[in-house]
Amino acid sequence: RPLSGGSLISHFGSEIDYINFIR
Repeated sequence: RPLSGGSLISHFGSEIDYINFIR
């Protein structure tokens, strides 16, 4: 999920997806 819009919600969601991707 690419970072777009620069909103905190989108950024937070992207971090969660990144963590889930690692695990």
